[in-house]
Amino acid sequence: MSPRNWKDYIQDILNAIQEIFVFTSDTNFESFRNDVKTIRAVELNFIIIGEAVNAIPEVGLGYSKERSSSSHSSPRKIFAMTYINLHPTVQL
Repeated sequence: MSPRNWKDYIQDILNAIQEIFVFTSDTNFESFRNDVKTIRAVELNFIIIGEAVNAIPEVGLGYSKERSSSSHSSPRKIFAMTYINLHPTVQL
């Protein structure tokens, strides 16, 4: 198997986005919020996106990952806040 390059990771991200769209396109927020299987499927795709973003070489990103990971808009923090909004019983 040949090593993966940044285009492979971008394709992983696009595939995950497409799956999220397929899983959620015919539902409203309340239905989604009460469907644990769909929530887990979407969460898994967000994990895939995050892992793919972390695997892309910095040359392909155009910014420093170190600076980005500490910002309030890092993917990990965005996903954590989304999780909390979907699961109101979670306390920080």
